[in-house]
Amino acid sequence: IIVINENRIIRLSPEEEKGRKNGGRVLEEASFIAGGNSIAGGPNQGTDNRLQNEEQIKLLIQYADANNLWWKDHDSLGTYIDHGDEQTVFARPEEMMVYKYNDMSFHDSCVEFFDRLAIHNYLYPEAYYEMLGFTYSKKDIFSIVVRQPFVVCDRGAYREEVIKEMAKQGYTHHGGTTFFDSNYIIEDLHPGNVLKLHNGDFAFIDPVIYLNTPDQDMGGSRQIGEY
Repeated sequence: IIVINENRIIRLSPEEEKGRKNGGRVLEEASFIAGGNSIAGGPNQGTDNRLQNEEQIKLLIQYADANNLWWKDHDSLGTYIDHGDEQTVFARPEEMMVYKYNDMSFHDSCVEFFDRLAIHNYLYPEAYYEMLGFTYSKKDIFSIVVRQPFVVCDRGAYREEVIKEMAKQGYTHHGGTTFFDSNYIIEDLHPGNVLKLHNGDFAFIDPVIYLNTPDQDMGGSRQIGEY
């Protein structure tokens, strides 16, 4: 059951939904707009994920237009420092923040990506994401603009360190950079996304997170709206 309450859509547990709230007003509102399209009675209920996501993007474009949430000039995001398969990263040293735009290519829908941000903020609040608005990538793909605190570290974590740390947190290593427990599947835990801090702790700055639902065939039982 997905609950709509006071212009918020509640898809996750109360603690996970606090992560959505900590992601800022834009994340909450965008989740409500995109998430409302995926509940029973939505315009594309029963259609494939691609069509449903196209409808979500149309609604989010209208939202961005109405609220002046476009970041059309990528130079305004800061100094370019890196890019990966799904996102491009910019630094603002004067703010001790990094700004990113993500094309959501690792997800079936916008709302699934928004859930990822909420869960990330719940699991890793020291590296929380705040959603700021929208842009188009250089390949003209609809993308989400976020910012995140800059994490000062010694180095990227070694694979053996990540495996040991994730086991300590109760996760099973699925192979490569993927781990899971009954609630989550966490991927892409390479040295660029897991940092070793001065005090010996680890910071998880950009893992790819999914709910471990039964259709993932990884022993999970999570359902959207049930926890």
